[in-house]
Amino acid sequence: MTTLVSVRPNGQLIYLLNKLQDYHKGATRTEIINWALEAGKDEKIKWRKVAEEKIESVNDISDQPQFIKFRATTGALEEVEKNIKKEFDLKIVQKPFLIKLVLINYLNDIDLYSDNAKFIREIKGDIWTRDPDDTELARAFYKKFWGDIMDADIGIYRGDTIISFNTIAGGFIRLLKVYKDGLKMPSSSEGRLEVIKNSVEVPYSLKEDFSKFKEKYHSLANFMPLLKQENLKYNLNHVKNREYYDFPDGFLKDIRDFYLNDKGNQAFHEENNKKYFNSFGKAEEGYRNYIEKNYLQDYFLDSNYKEGKILRPPSEIKFPYSKAIAEKLNYDEREGVLLYIGTFLKNALDIIEARGDRLRKIHLF
Repeated sequence: MTTLVSVRPNGQLIYLLNKLQDYHKGATRTEIINWALEAGKDEKIKWRKVAEEKIESVNDISDQPQFIKFRATTGALEEVEKNIKKEFDLKIVQKPFLIKLVLINYLNDIDLYSDNAKFIREIKGDIWTRDPDDTELARAFYKKFWGDIMDADIGIYRGDTIISFNTIAGGFIRLLKVYKDGLKMPSSSEGRLEVIKNSVEVPYSLKEDFSKFKEKYHSLANFMPLLKQENLKYNLNHVKNREYYDFPDGFLKDIRDFYLNDKGNQAFHEENNKKYFNSFGKAEEGYRNYIEKNYLQDYFLDSNYKEGKILRPPSEIKFPYSKAIAEKLNYDEREGVLLYIGTFLKNALDIIEARGDRLRKIHLF
């Protein structure tokens, strides 16, 4: 539910909005104000202290509209208004004053000079685990962005790396002469990347793309929590790996089929998994919520989240999941696989970087 708000701009308000728009590249004023309102719901905020801060002002606002109009999330607006009334012992809070305070508070809450690559920086294992998507940093990330979902009484959650490096790198290596000559496939992503980088058969541009993907695939922008099951038959992380070769577009297509047609993968209908999916809602609304609350919009080409960007091999591509498949490929089939791999790497990098920017703009972590 939203409330239409109209405020007359002043120099300080425009300064704050300009500063935040410089930080949140491409964000609208409405988005920024709503993010600020959401951050302003915290009851611990000392609004008197916020109000005492000296703020710069834009001297010339002649190019601004007479009124800034936007739709604010009603719940957040009312919560902030209640807290400010209490702090200042007011019966009415003027909207320009309220918006100014929430923008100052929001500006204080972010570091304008922080690393913009925060969400696409490579995460390595820590003292507790070798798995980057299960480190303390990753768990804190899940708690911050998915806390309400994970706190529901459904089950335990485990981090998942959404787009895998090893599957695509393994298929590519099986096309190389060094593999045909008896190279044992490395089990680690580091090992597979070294094979690719050291091969004289691989063009420099492709080595660069594999290197960039390896650097970014273990990043927060490529992580999300999934419900964990002790029975691997129903464990969503294992189902995605085992039945979809870790290609998320196939996995998401069947999730859509679950919501819209009550079909999809049979594992999705297991009691706890079904409860997990239904916690986002049912039918079309549930599917949209699932995509948006997991920040998966960048995997799609359309606003209905039906047409996904190509990650899994198209049906006409004979992807070399095994040595036996690789050995049977003719020249045209091999060229088709190579063309597909180039498309995969471009799409994977685009998705991870776009999702990283999406998470950065939300900036609740």
